Amino acid sequence: EYEPEEREPLHVEEQITLVEYCLTRPEDWVSTVFLLELQGGMMASEIASIKPNDINLEGDYPHLVLRKGKTKSRPRVIPVVLGLNVIKGNIETAIERLRKVKVPSATPTKRIKKLFDNKYTCHCLRHTMSINGSAHGVSNLHMQTIGGWSDGKVNKTMLNYGKAGLANQANSLRAIYQASLQLNQHLMHLETAHA
Repeated sequence: EYEPEEREPLHVEEQITLVEYCLTRPEDWVSTVFLLELQGGMMASEIASIKPNDINLEGDYPHLVLRKGKTKSRPRVIPVVLGLNVIKGNIETAIERLRKVKVPSATPTKRIKKLFDNKYTCHCLRHTMSINGSAHGVSNLHMQTIGGWSDGKVNKTMLNYGKAGLANQANSLRAIYQASLQLNQHLMHLETAHA
């Protein structure tokens, strides 16, 4: 009798609107939250849990490592291909602001609802990421690794395999970074327009 609430993904034009919003407000910590939710399927509570040592935004493959998530499959590596400078400038503030409140998603959700006339919540960005992966032919393995979906047995194992783990392996990072570029290919022109 009770069906799960349907989370409608953002259409391409709306994703462009959202990314433009973020890139034109680089000083706003909520821009960082939106960019991470869109490209990593992250939740505000997950962003709040990121540790300083797991922020790796320099080098050839900027990324974040999420070691703990809502479910066992949620630990993952999130490549940052969109809004790197926005995220670099605000990641610490975003984490701090999200940690200080009882409901971390409250402010970002209020903002996205205002931006899209009450049509979306932040959780819709996780579903948007999934649709983008399907639309652009991103492999299930890469989608599991970036988004932390339930059949992704690979995540915890890959994060902790051996002494280094996925988060420290250049070849693995390159592969998921390339997958993230593929996943977000319809938005990458916005990055160069604001460079």
